[in-house]
Amino acid sequence: KERAETAKQVFASTPVLAEVANAEAIIGYVEALEASVRDQIRARSQSAINGISGDIKAIWNVLHPAKAITDVKLYLPQGDKAIDIGLTFYGTEQASPRLTLSEGYRHCLGLCIFFALAKSEAKADRPIILDDVVISLDKEHRGMVFNVLKDLFPDRQIIVFTHDRD
Repeated sequence: KERAETAKQVFASTPVLAEVANAEAIIGYVEALEASVRDQIRARSQSAINGISGDIKAIWNVLHPAKAITDVKLYLPQGDKAIDIGLTFYGTEQASPRLTLSEGYRHCLGLCIFFALAKSEAKADRPIILDDVVISLDKEHRGMVFNVLKDLFPDRQIIVFTHDRD
């Protein structure tokens, strides 16, 4: 009697097992689809980052010619992490500038990234508004920033607010 009851329960659970197998197949498909979409996003992001990195490097070289910091670029770390900044500091590759660069250099690096992004959106022809972006830079570098703006954005309207007297 117990065996008959067990067999009855096994037969009754067959539709549930089929639904579970169907659900597992759907989960597998969704996971594969998600991985494919993530790979596409990563490839497109890498392409955009490579283009912007070239501009960042060029702008950095104008602002800091012949300095110990070279090969400035954006990159995608492994995994699902955010974009980071890589550079070479006195001949040593650095995965991030947080520990090696002074606040002024990090600020200047941020400007380079902002200018590169603004250049990539040049087709939109929007004005660029900068609020006190040169205050942490010395006089020499302030002039270089404005030369970059003049050379990089000759057809864009640029508004700069500053407390700097010069």
